[in-house]
Amino acid sequence: MEKVLSNSEVKPNASFKQMKRFEKRKPQDNLVKNVLALNWISAVTKGGKRQRVSAFVIVGDGRGSVGYCLAKAKEVSDAVKKSIDKASSIMFRVPLRDNRTFYHDMEAKYCSTRICLRSAPEGSGIISGEVVRLALEALGVKDAVVKVLGSTNPYNVIKALFKALFAIQSPRVIAARRGVPISQVLGVEAAKIV
Repeated sequence: MEKVLSNSEVKPNASFKQMKRFEKRKPQDNLVKNVLALNWISAVTKGGKRQRVSAFVIVGDGRGSVGYCLAKAKEVSDAVKKSIDKASSIMFRVPLRDNRTFYHDMEAKYCSTRICLRSAPEGSGIISGEVVRLALEALGVKDAVVKVLGSTNPYNVIKALFKALFAIQSPRVIAARRGVPISQVLGVEAAKIV
């Protein structure tokens, strides 16, 4: 008679490296998830129209990591879940000053959308449009001034925002690249604060 194995005794066929990669992609419960856009799309086939939903979601941990994704499915809940899973697996880290604002001002352009990010004094809050505010709240920014010029399409706005966020660097990285002390990058008075 054959022995039936329980789930804990069954060994997966995947290699250790693949299992490790899979474990990294598991979504976490403590993430901030914001749905930026839901669109109903239809494809005309010879059998009729095929209706699907696309969900554009931004996910962040509120402590400097953020990611976004666009996913499609037949149901709204499936599209949102799919995009949250993908976005949480491709999150990246952004350096923040005092875990509340940016280290320096930044401008970026994507297609016809231009975005200007500026750091702000403590207590000023996030001054921006709705799409950018949801993204910065997921990131964990508490004080910032953002101006979007040109197209306000949420897809292009988020791509321009992420292009700007990729370019932000901490003073420590800038000082190491230049080969100078941090005090020279920040200025003498600012170096005493850090």
